[in-house]
Amino acid sequence: MKRTGDSERDLTPEDRQLIERIDAAFRPAAMSAARRVAFRAALDERIERRNPARRWLAPALATTAAAAAALWFSQPEPAAPSLAAAESSELYAFIDPDAVSGELSESPSYLPDDYLALALLIESDDPTP
Repeated sequence: MKRTGDSERDLTPEDRQLIERIDAAFRPAAMSAARRVAFRAALDERIERRNPARRWLAPALATTAAAAAALWFSQPEPAAPSLAAAESSELYAFIDPDAVSGELSESPSYLPDDYLALALLIESDDPTP
């Protein structure tokens, strides 16, 4: 096993011999020509009969992703709210809470009677124990 590079320079001769012995131990035995042809035919057959789901799974996922992207980008953008509708007095009351509270506080029937009685108890200046 011949390798070139910086790591080979750091090897001692004993390390190189060890690497050569490991390489020789794990190297497969040489095949005869008939065995090599049979091995290659079996390998080709195994590759050809791979799981059929794998053959259509990747294209199906890619097609689904492309369709989802096309649908996402083809959606119309939401319309902006009309300014003329927002300027009406009814909608302005929801936009400006001070205007609403000012109108309600001027009304004598702002609170129901029971809440008005509670408010008078809370706001009274008479400290009763």
